[in-house]
Amino acid sequence: MPQPATPTSPLDVPATPSSAVPNAATGKDNQVLATGATASGKRAGGRILITTDEFKAVGTALYQQTQGVAPDEVRTVKSAEELRAVLAEYSSIAHVSLFIHMVDDELLFNSKQLTLSQTQKVLDGSVPPIARWSFDGCSIGRGSEALYAFAEHFGVAEVDAWTHFHLIESWGKSAWGTPSAADIAKIHTEVERAANFLPKGDAGATYTSSEIEATLLQGTTVQLVAEVFTYDFDHSRTFADVLNDPRWIDGITGQPVSQPWNAVRDPTEAWYPRVAATEWRISSQQQATAFEQYFDSNPVLYRVVITPPVKGP
Repeated sequence: MPQPATPTSPLDVPATPSSAVPNAATGKDNQVLATGATASGKRAGGRILITTDEFKAVGTALYQQTQGVAPDEVRTVKSAEELRAVLAEYSSIAHVSLFIHMVDDELLFNSKQLTLSQTQKVLDGSVPPIARWSFDGCSIGRGSEALYAFAEHFGVAEVDAWTHFHLIESWGKSAWGTPSAADIAKIHTEVERAANFLPKGDAGATYTSSEIEATLLQGTTVQLVAEVFTYDFDHSRTFADVLNDPRWIDGITGQPVSQPWNAVRDPTEAWYPRVAATEWRISSQQQATAFEQYFDSNPVLYRVVITPPVKGP
């Protein structure tokens, strides 16, 4: 079953290059509401990540790196029933990300695989008002019709998902003492290529090679999470394979290519970073159907954004 790559050991909190723009999100805005505001024990949720034990380490690191989600706002579940229990704790949620195995319109809870429709039935009655729900597993954005039905049923203002498989892997460089300019030069090509796939924000920004190299020159180790999207998932591939892909060099001119995903023979062959995604907004079931038909002949990376009409009181 296709799945994101995982590191061989738990990740530490990733270092942030000193020149990076800080993310405003803190994940600290979950507060128990005043007595009488809602049912006893319920709380308003801010920025929350729900994942599995398998992806907790890498998920915590990735979402802290890109969205400032605090480790104590990372929840783990093993089943749709456990997901229901977690959601039922909240009176409302500003933004929840579900980071588990997914494929097309199905969610893979450990060994049990459920369609979105089946998951919807399990969750019914326990989903609070949610402003944004991100499905960050593999390729569920291709099932836009099912996503639209899910968002409309629960009244979620915005649902977003990816059309491609999601490769997640740790990447870092250790600074033993303070490296010299010559030391940095030896790894410059790798750092420059890797920077394309090191997300630093929800909007698609990535760390630059200069930010990373400046941090190393200060004697600070850089530990980040690389994120790659592919049309088909290959278990044998690693992030090192992406960095060593021969398409980084133009076969005719022999010159470096800064964005090889823009020059592939077929878009299904590309290794896409988050920044290369095209946003596709859907506000009706008819538009969802049209997108699925369009994607079949245009399989580039899309971030599908579902926005059902807001229901009145």
